[in-house]
Amino acid sequence: MAFIYPIHFSGTRWRVTDGDVYVSYLGSNLSGNGSPKKPYKTIQQAVNAALTGARIVIGTGTYTEAVNGQGKGCRLVADGTVLMSGTASATAFMNLGANGSLQDISISGYQAAVNGVVKELVGCSLRSPLTAFTGTLKQTLLLNTTLAGSAPVRLINCTLVGVSNPSATVIAHLESCHLGNTTNLQLNTPTLTYFDYCNQEAGSVIQINGTSYNTPTAVTAAFPAFQQFGVGVDPKFNRPTAGDYTLDPASALKTAGRRKTAIGAFAEAISWGTSQILSGGGSISAVTINASNFFELPVGIHTGIIETPVVDLGSVRPVRTLRLYADQVFDEATLGIVSTDPNLALPGAITVEMRYADTAAGIAGATYQPMIWDKVVSHDYKLAGNGQLSFGVRTMSYITTRCIQLRITLRGAGDPVLLAQENNDLLLQEDERQIQV
Repeated sequence: MAFIYPIHFSGTRWRVTDGDVYVSYLGSNLSGNGSPKKPYKTIQQAVNAALTGARIVIGTGTYTEAVNGQGKGCRLVADGTVLMSGTASATAFMNLGANGSLQDISISGYQAAVNGVVKELVGCSLRSPLTAFTGTLKQTLLLNTTLAGSAPVRLINCTLVGVSNPSATVIAHLESCHLGNTTNLQLNTPTLTYFDYCNQEAGSVIQINGTSYNTPTAVTAAFPAFQQFGVGVDPKFNRPTAGDYTLDPASALKTAGRRKTAIGAFAEAISWGTSQILSGGGSISAVTINASNFFELPVGIHTGIIETPVVDLGSVRPVRTLRLYADQVFDEATLGIVSTDPNLALPGAITVEMRYADTAAGIAGATYQPMIWDKVVSHDYKLAGNGQLSFGVRTMSYITTRCIQLRITLRGAGDPVLLAQENNDLLLQEDERQIQV
């Protein structure tokens, strides 16, 4: 299949600069030269060709490689939805170098996600362990995995769900992180700096240095070592008993924290992982979660609904864009949620609606309204669509509100709406053939 610029690289996020190297599953290691028009096919080939410290831009798709960074300290960034899907005997990225970094890349199925020294991971989603890791994690989701290493690690504005770390020498800095669903952390307390911690999932069992926090309102914001920042044990959340974990203007974390608010209350980047949706006050109907933590419809079920918890944005503000994390993925092609051919994926297979009100109590009386959403069907190394579908959603117009709730409807093979759509598509195709004849 010929690569046509600029379809595969959006151009809105990464501008072409001297030294950038481009990768696309539609590219070629033989005829490619690493440019946007002639990208390499594999990340490893891009690393081989890159200069020390170069930026490597990876196009949307699924990659199954084990990448050796050769200690070059390259910056690997995703231009779209990039899934690293490997085997239990391989490491996704190793030997990246002390200045190496990953951004907006999802990693699952590997024996290890990243092994060794690295500068930082930003905006990533990890379902594979971090082994012998040292560096910084920012705005990164760690889901049902482990964090292990031999040197201190910094976590800033991260979400940890079902995570454990076996050694207290690993985490030396935990700042503005959200913990949920059986997370067990051992912290290097003497060098710990300020953080705020929220356990918002009912039924979660959170442990920090052996101390359990088992209620939805269990919150701690400081260990004794934090007092140099003027942060006390009370973070002064607005209404924690009502699920409002935004910070009171008088909170010491308001000035000490970098994000100026609490995890889970960002108008520009609301995020729900699968565990939060199920245990955080949301509901599902006729939808299951498979072994990869992807939502799917069981065989024989045509329609399913996922209703998220009500989210309090924390203040009245204009909202235009809401983007779900990369782990908000739906499976599987074999069950008819999406076609194996990305060109035939039906736009009605997933619909997203939102309702909003000034108060959480007012949500129940609000009407769901349709949302515009962008979908990306990922591909395997044979260029076949693998049925996984990730997407972002945005409102149709600016709203000024405090509380929002999303409803996602999945329509599988046999659903009357999709059958009608398929029949209509066939009629249109027949009309086009008649016109051509």
